[in-house]
Amino acid sequence: IQYSVEDAYTNRVIIPFSSGSYASFDENGYNFKLHLGGGFMPERMYKILFKCETDSNTIFINKKYIFKVIK
Repeated sequence: IQYSVEDAYTNRVIIPFSSGSYASFDENGYNFKLHLGGGFMPERMYKILFKCETDSNTIFINKKYIFKVIK
């Protein structure tokens, strides 16, 4: 599963789907670390999108996972 982060107001992509944006999986489920430097502004809302690729399909998951960066 890959993730992408967008500005919730402008839809500007901060972190695109790429080879560096994969979630890992362990006994607690999927997880990833998000470094909030460069591109993230305090007091702004951001949304996380997920992409899952199978052999025959690509599924995009957008369930309005929104978070706010604070100082």
